[in-house]
Amino acid sequence: MTLEQKAKYSNILIWIGVLAWVPYIAARLVQIDLSGIPFLIVHLIGVLGGIILRRQALAGAAPPSEKIKRLKTISTILLVIGVSVWGVYFGLEWLTGIEREITPFLITHLSFVLAGAGIKMYIFTTKK
Repeated sequence: MTLEQKAKYSNILIWIGVLAWVPYIAARLVQIDLSGIPFLIVHLIGVLGGIILRRQALAGAAPPSEKIKRLKTISTILLVIGVSVWGVYFGLEWLTGIEREITPFLITHLSFVLAGAGIKMYIFTTKK
């Protein structure tokens, strides 16, 4: 597979992973109770698979400029914070034994992940 193909398929996989939540959210809006586990599995496979392919595509590219290096660092920090929110959520649930409201954690997750992913997308689509 060429680097261009890997780049293309990485974006497709990431979008599949992100859009996996659309049917789940639509079902919840019309009061249909579904398990989120299958949607989470598709989300993680798509996003993580896309990230792996994107790293492989970028491995063959020219070395990045200093500006791109700084943006990569910022985006990585945002993504780590956004994903780490779930560690806090599950840790609090496990430690206290009390089920927490998920909304503040989801909003925090999406805020950081979308900001980090937006920067990554900018880096990935910008000519260096």
